[in-house]
Amino acid sequence: MCEYITATLPVKSDLKIFQPVFERYGFTIDPLDAMAAQRLTSEIYFRPTTASCDCGTILGSAKRARLSPEEQASRLQTEIVGLRKKGWSESKIKRWQAEKDKNSPSQSRAEEGEQWMRLIRAVLQELGAASLGLMVHSYSGSLSAADLPKGKPPHLRLADVNQTTLENMEDGVLYRFVRPSW
Repeated sequence: MCEYITATLPVKSDLKIFQPVFERYGFTIDPLDAMAAQRLTSEIYFRPTTASCDCGTILGSAKRARLSPEEQASRLQTEIVGLRKKGWSESKIKRWQAEKDKNSPSQSRAEEGEQWMRLIRAVLQELGAASLGLMVHSYSGSLSAADLPKGKPPHLRLADVNQTTLENMEDGVLYRFVRPSW
């Protein structure tokens, strides 16, 4: 199982304008063809990160921190068994583990949180988007097969975006950050 961050922008967004701003903060716009995209017809659904997975992200980290070291080790072993069943070689599994370890806290949580908050502010204030949706989910299969998001997306005002908000994101829930309506 790996964690992945996915995102949404309003369907009328010109991605050529948004891409340079995402890149400025270390992100990208990689459109997804997924079940969620079929349900989110008024939005563009994409991966905003460039790593092979987003394990260790600040998004939802307060919820994941509840796993004991034994539970984390057991989860890792279950993932490795699943990868072997899929035909992955030991060298490919080692590369996957190295990437996963590299993505864990390679930068401080505070720095990552600031990076996300700067991106959210830029998208909503600088580019004037009506919203930016973010979701983190632990996938056991492919991104395209997941039946997400769960429930109705909560709307969070830009003024409410902070480290705690990002850390407390629920798995599989699309959080829609919205600019203030003056």
